Amino acid sequence: MLNKDLELIKANENFFEIIFKRFPSGLFFYDANLIIVDWNERLVQILGSSNEKLRDFDLKSIKDRRILPALNKSLDGDEGYYEGPYLPTTGTVENWVLLRTAPLYSKEGKLFGGIGIFEDLTAEKLEEVAAKECEDRYRETLGNLNDSIYIADSEGTIKFISTVIKTITGFEEKEVVGKKILSFVYPDDLPAVTERLKKILEGQKLGPLEFRITKKDGGNIYIQTHSRPILKDGKIVGINGIISDISVRKQLEAEAKERSESFENLNRIMVNRELKMIELKEELEEMKSQLIP
Repeated sequence: MLNKDLELIKANENFFEIIFKRFPSGLFFYDANLIIVDWNERLVQILGSSNEKLRDFDLKSIKDRRILPALNKSLDGDEGYYEGPYLPTTGTVENWVLLRTAPLYSKEGKLFGGIGIFEDLTAEKLEEVAAKECEDRYRETLGNLNDSIYIADSEGTIKFISTVIKTITGFEEKEVVGKKILSFVYPDDLPAVTERLKKILEGQKLGPLEFRITKKDGGNIYIQTHSRPILKDGKIVGINGIISDISVRKQLEAEAKERSESFENLNRIMVNRELKMIELKEELEEMKSQLIP
């Protein structure tokens, strides 16, 4: 019965030649006992197997049984799905695969087997792992910097910020991402920062800007930002930049200014005192000249 039904499916020569044989993924038919009855060459390549090993192969005997639920599901009349590592029984190389299965019915509506689509996602998975490792190294590098890196869209909404922001402000990354840049700016500095963001989004390349932001504990600190527009296809789509904590520098500058002002005050006192002494001396000399006949 199975062979007859399969022959009906394959009777369309165009289907069999183009869809089955030349399909870029591995295709295979199996009967109600999970015996492989037909397959394409791509399946052989993915499994690292051979036509001889696949002929009449009993899928129930596979060593890596992680794909069995997907196969059995098709025999229950449902579509099956599996994605993950797989070591073929008839092959030698473990791959990351995607398996989709579906039931096959005769013209009378009787389920007589299933069809499987087997895809090798190993290359894509390796690229994904490599990209993840690269991203982790990038984040680790950013985390070791003293400055925080940020990216915002054209509306001023923060889309990314490095972990150093917690050291600077006390806020976690997740508490900052999705918020507007201006929501962290000290009220008195809002006009200057708003104007600066506007100019950057107009494409102007400007120098650093110093302003105050509000920390998580409610206190305020001075930061310095170096920001540039982000271009995509010649259009400005956002802003990226570096945030530096300059609160210590500002404190030292304030202390230096205070010392300078104190010195100037002392100097003025000393000068006034000296002038007063000169004035007194002149008065004494005048009095002395008047007493001498």
